[in-house]
Amino acid sequence: MKTLILILLGCLSLNADVYLDAMKDEIKRSISKLEVKPFPKPYFISYLNYDVEWCEIDASFGDIRYVKKDRYSALNTDLRIGSSENDNSNYAYDLNSYRPKYTFLPIENDYDAIRSSIWQLTDEAYKEVIEIFSKKSAYRKKKDIKENYPSLSDEKTISYVKNVEHKKIDCDKFIGFIKNISSEFRKYEKIKNSSLKFYARDVIRRFANSQGSEFVYPYEYYQIDLYVEMQDENGYLKNLLKSLIFTSEDEVLKYSREKILSFINDVYESYKSKQVDYYLGPAIFEEDASAEFFNNLFVKNISFYPPVETDKEEWLEYYYALPKLVERIGKKVLPYFISIYDNPLKKDYKGFGLCGYYPVDDEGVVPFKLDLVYNGILKNIYSQRLVNKYSQKSNGHGRGDYIMYVSPMSGNVFINSSKTLDYNGIILKAKEIAKENSLKEILVIKKISPPHDIRQLLGEPEIAYFLNVETGKKTYITVSIFDGISLRTLRDILYTEDTDYVYNFMQRGPFGYSSGEVCSSIIVPRSILVGEVELIKSQERPEKKPYVPHPYFGH
Repeated sequence: MKTLILILLGCLSLNADVYLDAMKDEIKRSISKLEVKPFPKPYFISYLNYDVEWCEIDASFGDIRYVKKDRYSALNTDLRIGSSENDNSNYAYDLNSYRPKYTFLPIENDYDAIRSSIWQLTDEAYKEVIEIFSKKSAYRKKKDIKENYPSLSDEKTISYVKNVEHKKIDCDKFIGFIKNISSEFRKYEKIKNSSLKFYARDVIRRFANSQGSEFVYPYEYYQIDLYVEMQDENGYLKNLLKSLIFTSEDEVLKYSREKILSFINDVYESYKSKQVDYYLGPAIFEEDASAEFFNNLFVKNISFYPPVETDKEEWLEYYYALPKLVERIGKKVLPYFISIYDNPLKKDYKGFGLCGYYPVDDEGVVPFKLDLVYNGILKNIYSQRLVNKYSQKSNGHGRGDYIMYVSPMSGNVFINSSKTLDYNGIILKAKEIAKENSLKEILVIKKISPPHDIRQLLGEPEIAYFLNVETGKKTYITVSIFDGISLRTLRDILYTEDTDYVYNFMQRGPFGYSSGEVCSSIIVPRSILVGEVELIKSQERPEKKPYVPHPYFGH
């Protein structure tokens, strides 16, 4: 263990934090006294606390359906027996229930009540860990695993404690604002259903482990989920969800209205759309689609490594998002003109707040600027304290949720390109490629759906149109499917736009069925030109339209 260092980032607390005190005191007692013979005592314990004050507003067509306000304080534990060379971690004997033990603490500053809850959680975790360690040992012996790596890397001990308290979210402040934006949906008579949900989260994050590391820091984020259901003129049902995430109240009030109305307009314009039989040609991915292109094909495929060990290895690909680029370190994964780095310590970019900011990761490791790709060559992948053949140390990207074990995940991803054009130049290049291949149209994609399951590399185009090469006419397309998308598609990027786009989003963990989420940011070129994309006809069938018009528009 390295010498204790104190990170002076902001105002340090001079006052006691009752939650942190209770966590640290229970760690001291459990490390020395928790034991059921003949089983070993814990050699490592950590607690991670998510103390959240929140509010939620739901509106539809200008009507407020509910307003909720509350607070919770969730705590999970990572309790380990064995040793740092081999312990019970990263093993799932049941893939359906692989999650940390957690509980909800009292929200009053009552030390005894908080301590009691932590004690009960620790006792339950220890009993479970004994069973897990035995099963993991039997599994490894049965598999005769020769390649062993330490379960917990040796890292510097840190202390990053801020004097914080909840800021008291003023939910009422946003009711009129959300109601007003929601009423805009009444102008679009083809929309079948809509929902506008506003979430405000004021979070205090606390951490302590038996090696002496600790942190307490606050953050806030504001999320608007916009759900739209529309049946196009051909009868195909479109269910679309767009999420906007901001890091301050001012950003919500300044930017959200314009972004929401632009999205509604895109959806509405796609009412008149045609079905795709087949397309093979250049494609432009814009804004959200550009970000999701990089997130799904690149970022996720250097995250979540190593995968969890399990007896049910044949089922792992159905449960776990197995990263597919980790073995390509030192090899080309993108064009030579693209370089990528991740820097969780950046709070904002050109005036936009980045929700992927964090000063310390969820294992008590300080992050740094991490070079991922340089001139198209993969240099690093995300790592946590779990050692593997590519990473002997954590690079500060161990991230989790109270219902999700810590896993290597992204913070703030910056995509840089040295081969850029303005937007008109991107369009002209795509048209040139189309003409060379005797195509009359190019494909423009504005929104991509989430993948249907964790094995799918990229979702499907949700808002997309063909742009006529000669006339510039837009023709929106109805449900269609990408065909032939692979990691090779990353190397098919030909040009990127010279304008950046900030995309804040919730990154799901590796387990498809029940993973938690962490806030992340990608700063991408606003649009990218991919040389060749294949679209095929969807097997989805159109539905009958309602016999009676929507009541808002029926009169």
